[in-house]
Amino acid sequence: MSREGGKAMIACVRWLLVVLFVVVTFPFLCLVLLLNPRKQDNLYLACKVYRAINWIFGVRVEVGGFDAIAPDRSYIYVANHQSNHDAAGRAAVQDRCISHRQGNGHRHHPRDHQPGSAPDPPQRPGLH
Repeated sequence: MSREGGKAMIACVRWLLVVLFVVVTFPFLCLVLLLNPRKQDNLYLACKVYRAINWIFGVRVEVGGFDAIAPDRSYIYVANHQSNHDAAGRAAVQDRCISHRQGNGHRHHPRDHQPGSAPDPPQRPGLH
C-alpha cells in the first residue's frame, strides 16, 4: 500500500471511530444532560467527551499563558464563539475552569480540583 493510501486508510478508521463513539455515547449523554440538576456541569461533561474525539484524531491543543495566572485569584474567561475551535480550546483548559451561564453568556471561573480547594461560586436562583 502506498504512503498516500495508508494515510487515507488511517483517516477512514479515525472517522469510523468517531462515528461509532458518537452513536454509542450520544443517547447516554442526552439522557445525562437532560436529567442533570447542575446545568453548569453540562459543558464540563461535553468537553470531556470532546477530548476523546481530539485524542482519536490526534489533535493536540497547546494553551500558553497559565504561568501568568495567579492560582489564588479568580478570573473570568470569555469565549465569544468566533470559530469552530472554541470547544477544542475549552477542552484544553478543562481542569482549570468551570462554566457558569448568566443571562445570554457564560462565565468561566478558575477551579482547583485538588482536595481542600475553594468551593464553586454560589449560584443565584434562575441562572442555571
